[in-house]
Order: sequence, then C-alpha cells, then structure tokens
Amino acid sequence: MGTTFRLSSKHRIYNIACRMDLKNMIWRFRRKALFAGVSCFIFLIFYVETYTDSKPSHKHGLSPSERLVYNRRISDLRFNSSIELGWDELLDRQRSKSRLVQGAETVSSSLDSEDSNERHGKKGLKRGHKRSPDFVKRLPQAIIIGVKKSGTRALLEYLRLHPKIVAPGPEVHFFDKSYEEGLNWYRKQMPRSTPEQVTVEKSPSYFITEEVPQRIHDMSSTVKLLLVVRDPVQRAISDHTQSLSKGKTRTLEQRIMKETDPGAVDPESYIVKIGLYAKHFRRWLDSFPRSQILVVSGEDLVTKPADVMADVQEFLNLEKIVNEDYFFFNETKGFPCLKRDPHEAVPKCLDGSKGRHHPDVNPEILEKLRRFYKPYNEQFYKLVNVNFHWR
Repeated sequence: MGTTFRLSSKHRIYNIACRMDLKNMIWRFRRKALFAGVSCFIFLIFYVETYTDSKPSHKHGLSPSERLVYNRRISDLRFNSSIELGWDELLDRQRSKSRLVQGAETVSSSLDSEDSNERHGKKGLKRGHKRSPDFVKRLPQAIIIGVKKSGTRALLEYLRLHPKIVAPGPEVHFFDKSYEEGLNWYRKQMPRSTPEQVTVEKSPSYFITEEVPQRIHDMSSTVKLLLVVRDPVQRAISDHTQSLSKGKTRTLEQRIMKETDPGAVDPESYIVKIGLYAKHFRRWLDSFPRSQILVVSGEDLVTKPADVMADVQEFLNLEKIVNEDYFFFNETKGFPCLKRDPHEAVPKCLDGSKGRHHPDVNPEILEKLRRFYKPYNEQFYKLVNVNFHWR
C-alpha cells in the first residue's frame, strides 16, 4: 500500500507539471502567432500599396497620390492602437481628403479659365483640353506691372474678354512678396492654358518695387509688360479715397505733406512716390527694351476702351476680337461696362469700387501736387515718347 501511494503521488505531480507546461507552450504559441499575423498583415499592406503599379486600385479606386496619403495613415495606425477605423471607412476618408488636396490647387484657376471661355458663349473648357498634355499651367507671357489705382483691374477685365487670354483670379504678388517660394510655386498659381493662349498676371506694386524688374527678366527676357499710367494727382486722390473706404481717417493733406514743413509735398509719402513714374520707369529700362513695355493711358481706358484694346491686342500678337461692340458706357458710374458677348443685352459693370466718388480736396493742395509732379511728368513723357497732357 505504501509503495502504491508513493507512485500515485509522483504521477499526480507529473501530471500537474505536464499540464502547466502545456499551458505555457500554448500561451507562448498564441503570442508568437499573433505577433507573426500582425507583422504579416502590416507587411502585406505596405507591399501592396507601395510596390503595385501606378494604376488606380480596381478594388478601392485609389490613385497614386491617394495611396501616399493612405500609407501615411496606415503608419499612424501601426503606432496608435486607439484608432479604430475600419478598412472601408479609412479608404473613404482618405480618398476624400486626397481629392480635396488635389483639387484645391486647380479649382480657382480652372474656374477662372472656364469663366473666361463661358463669357464667349462656350460651355466651359472642352474635354479634349483637359486630357491634352498641352493643357498645362504656364508661367505668364505678359504681366501688368502697374500702376496702382490707374486702371490695371479694368485692363485685365478687358483682356479677359478675349478667348486667347487666361489669367489667375487674385493678384499673385510673386516677384515682390513671395519670391522665396520659387518659380514652381508661381507656375502653380496660374490657370491651365493651351499653347495658343496667353497667360497674363497682374500685380500693380511690381512697378515701384526695386528688385522686381531684374527678377522678372531672370524668369523670362521675352515677357511682355503692360504699364497703365494716370495723372499722378488724380491717382493719389483715388488711392486716398480707397484708404477712406477701408476706415482710414487721415486727411489727404496729412498723408502727402511733410511734417516738418507743412507747405511742401513729401516725396517719401507712399501715395506720392508711386506717381514718380520717370524714376521707376528708368529702372525697368535697365532690364527690358522699350519695345517690350506697352504704356497704356488710364484715362483712355475709360473714354476710349476699344482703341486701347486694339493697341493691346496688337502688342500681344492677338487677333483683334475685342472692339467697341464689347463696351457700354455707364453714364451714372462714369465708367465702361462690359459685354461678355457683343450680342449680350445686359452689360456687366465692374464692382462698386470702380467709379467711386472722390472726396473734395482743398484746391491749394491740388495745386501743390501739380507743381510737385510737373517736372517728373515731363521726364516721363520723354522716356515713353508720349505726351499725356496731365495738368
């Protein structure tokens, strides 16, 4: 009996040890299997998404850029166990985000270009253009360089009437404020165009910024430049009027006269020095030949828009399409309104800032400004070989 009891105890101990070892083995196997499964799953995802061809996935419709965004999100999932998005939900979210990123770059410029074509009776851009490798964003072949409050916006709107002209919506200000972004960034701000179209950019402050002429020349020595000028006295008053509309309270006299000598015009005043056309124009002639710069009268843009557009279209080597049939003079605003189509019944006027009523100005201040600008105007007449007959 004693011997039987001792054998029975050994068997019990042996059986208990075997069961405990088996449990440990099973637990270790489960952990290894789980780790191996997760590793294989992550490797499979990265392999499929990274090394498959560039065509969209048939199952999920991901483009290469969408894959890139998705891969980044998968990387986040790998290290953040709190994210519990399902496969399909993740794909849907990343597809939407990727499309937004891709679309944001071209929506504004495409709308501008489509709108320009629709104005001429076309139903947007042709599908063939969108698929064509020639329908791309190009650096501008023509730039409206100034002058502020002289009619640059009007000239650009007149140019948009022409089917061969495309232009970005807002002022880009690349050469004076965003030059460090580089030419690739500048190109991306432009609308898409065909080889037959001319891309035009407008930033009026280019004219008075010292570094801009050489910077533009470094981009293209053949780019054509459009300069709109206006009686500098009236330009200064218009500039001041715009400031008042934005809530500024200083009077014109306070802005243009020297503080130390109230009877003298301050040439360093911002709204005064813009009108020193001869000084700024000489700098442009250091970088470009006179034949590459078309000087446009801001006064003629109002009174003779069709004649101005004839000269501009010839300068840009465009067919003379925009003529007097595209303009209607608004007696109330004292400014031309535009017809997107010559047969359009109701012309479209520029926004309320155009033809804005100017405040009354002390006649003595006006006379001081005229005397101040007179020698600069005469120098400018000689440089451009045109007498604008400003008072």
